[in-house]
Amino acid sequence: MNDGVATNKSTASLLREYQGEIDSLTTRAKGSEMAFLALYKALYEAPDPVHELRAAAAERAAAAELRDERAMNAERSATAKKYEARIAELERQLQREGERAAEERAQRWRRSRYSG
Repeated sequence: MNDGVATNKSTASLLREYQGEIDSLTTRAKGSEMAFLALYKALYEAPDPVHELRAAAAERAAAAELRDERAMNAERSATAKKYEARIAELERQLQREGERAAEERAQRWRRSRYSG
């Protein structure tokens, strides 16, 4: 009879441990479900990122275009400076030639005045 009582006690102990594991698993499952539902709700309520992503892509394209335009402007500015320097050089040359031509005319006039 002692064997039956010992068996009942060990069976009852085993059942209690088994029930404890089931309770632990149930608690974990409920916690996981609650966490999943909270995450799902947060994602569901979040705004659709497509509009913002498209806007960011458009801004990025505009920034790239602006960089290209700045580079082109820098090239044009350098070219304009070269042309300005060349124009200044040609103006000085023209001034010298005009002065030389005026001097030559003055000398011819003086010569014609004294020779005539």
